Amino acid sequence: MKAGLILNVLFFSSGFLYANAWDIAVAVGDQVEFLNATGGVVGELSEGMSEVRALAYNADLRTLYFSDEERSDGSIFQLTVPKNMSAKLQNVTVSTVVSKQVHSVKGVAYDDRTGILYWSNGPGHSILWIQIGSTDEPQAGQPLLKVEDQIPMGIAIDNCKRYLYWTNCGKTASIERSLLDGSNRQTLTSEDLALPYAVVVDQTTDRIYWVDERPGAEFRIESADLHGKDRRVLFSGSDHQPFALAVSAGQVFWADHIHTSVWRLPLDSPHSTSTKLPVRAAAYHSSPKALVSAYSGVWTRERCNPVVQPVIKIIPATVTKTTTDPNPVVLRENTSHPICLNKGLWIRDEGYCNCLPGYSGALCEVDECLDYCVQGVCHITNEERECVCTDGYSGPRCEVPVCHNYCVTGTCSVDLRGQPQCHCKEGYSGDRCEVNFTQQQETDDSLQEVCLAFCKLWTQSSKENIQPFDVCSCPEMELISAQMTWDWYRDHVLLGLLAVCIGLSVLVVVLAKKVLVLRRRPRVKKRIIVNKSVTPLTSRPSEPQCEITIENCCNMNICETPCFEPDFRQPQTPHGKPSQNSKEEKKTLLGNMELPPDDLY
Repeated sequence: MKAGLILNVLFFSSGFLYANAWDIAVAVGDQVEFLNATGGVVGELSEGMSEVRALAYNADLRTLYFSDEERSDGSIFQLTVPKNMSAKLQNVTVSTVVSKQVHSVKGVAYDDRTGILYWSNGPGHSILWIQIGSTDEPQAGQPLLKVEDQIPMGIAIDNCKRYLYWTNCGKTASIERSLLDGSNRQTLTSEDLALPYAVVVDQTTDRIYWVDERPGAEFRIESADLHGKDRRVLFSGSDHQPFALAVSAGQVFWADHIHTSVWRLPLDSPHSTSTKLPVRAAAYHSSPKALVSAYSGVWTRERCNPVVQPVIKIIPATVTKTTTDPNPVVLRENTSHPICLNKGLWIRDEGYCNCLPGYSGALCEVDECLDYCVQGVCHITNEERECVCTDGYSGPRCEVPVCHNYCVTGTCSVDLRGQPQCHCKEGYSGDRCEVNFTQQQETDDSLQEVCLAFCKLWTQSSKENIQPFDVCSCPEMELISAQMTWDWYRDHVLLGLLAVCIGLSVLVVVLAKKVLVLRRRPRVKKRIIVNKSVTPLTSRPSEPQCEITIENCCNMNICETPCFEPDFRQPQTPHGKPSQNSKEEKKTLLGNMELPPDDLY
């Protein structure tokens, strides 16, 4: 208890000594945001940043180291954090400390006792280092550990006991450590781990903490002592995808990809079980990628007396190659130029080695396919590297396990075709074990109860005040729907009949008008003109000529002088009597009339 109180006093006194008032730095896209212990924003920097992926901090010099995957002039950079974070204009100079790497940087750690910067490169199966300040030029880095069977991700340093910790997300996940010179490598734990992305060392409690993304959208925040013993689950849950981790101010912070947020949770003593829930410290529009605490260096000075392990000096690799090198530099006999390796051809006039495709370097010593494919075989095709992946892996470099996050529940295996196959737990089904029978049944039962309540309310209330609920089907609603359907058809049939009636009425009117027009058409009249010089064929008096209209001839009263037909022209019957047939009379009359030459008919 007294030791814990002393530690807290030391912590807060150190915090006031470094009056930056920030506890956590968060890398989000093209900027780094500085937060206090409760998640309040103290300041932010974005100078020279594009896509920040990893962070490390030197508290003595207030130097922030960050990796940037988008910049082409290097892989790891440094800047000095201003003392006054609230100032609007910041004079920040960004410089390159590590030249552009073939593999991306996954984690960064800084040893403030030796000034050495370490980083892991994931699919590159390596942990590398440089000495900060040894040169002003960017350094390529030297390998510390070559872990062919691992994918090192998170990396952390125990500055007191001089150990380097890292997480392995390879086929067999694990938490490992070694001394800072790469010797005495140990596997601390490999049981019940899925994807431990990040690890940190908390020297206030002498424990390590890591995040583990598990199948089925589950995750864990776990801890153990510095030897991997006394393993405990600080918090477990679902619907989070933790990626980065930091411990500061008595709390553990982690970055979550799903909610694009940073969460915090108080640390408990090693012998208690946490019942508290995490609190959202900050939320962002994009996923935070890295976290780092501001006080790791401060705690080193306060707690590392005496240092358990001595400060180990890492001797840089010498340029001179030994005879144990698989590709030694061999000089030609009686010449001053070396032999080109890997079947390269020495061009005497130009003084260089002409390398075969897939090799480069001054002596063709660089195999471009080396460590390029994470889980597969590399081939050079058209001067480009291509990977033929082993079963169970995919991606341009065979770096993605096909089973990664594929099965929601249950276990995943690779079939004969190299495709993921899920073996579901009891109560689950589907290609990815995503269907939960119990939850589905509970959902259906709950929906049925909701629908019963809705139908009751809908029946008892005014139908205009409640909108229909698509997922619920009520008996009265079905009747009303059928009635509405019948009314719709009836209305449309009536409208159709009305349209037909209107059409027929219009047709009748048009035909009636046509009949009337035909009745009024002019009739042809035949006029007979009787001249004075012609002896009349009738027995009428000799007067001026008379015009007779044949149509009205039956009336015989059109002219002033009536027409008479002599008796001798009347047809006789066999008995000597005049014929009574009027048609025959008219025919005889008209046939014996003389017509003038200008007859208009």
